[in-house]
Amino acid sequence: MTYLILLQVMETREELEDASLDQAGLVALQHRNDELAADVCHALSNAFAAESLDEARVSSAKLQYLQRIATEIEQRVNPSADGA
Repeated sequence: MTYLILLQVMETREELEDASLDQAGLVALQHRNDELAADVCHALSNAFAAESLDEARVSSAKLQYLQRIATEIEQRVNPSADGA
């Protein structure tokens, strides 16, 4: 995994903590995370098309981090959906 994605994840987690009481901030963070995830999905698709398994592995790991962030954002945006 690259240093850059770890830095992005750490920054996003810090922003998530800061935005925990602000619905608009959470929604903005959710949109940005969705855009990053779409970019990573595109990179993953390209890696598979090029048969570059190392790149696919890195993209897959990035996508897992972004999905965890998306889940945490969703739980904060929709707290009543936690137990559903």
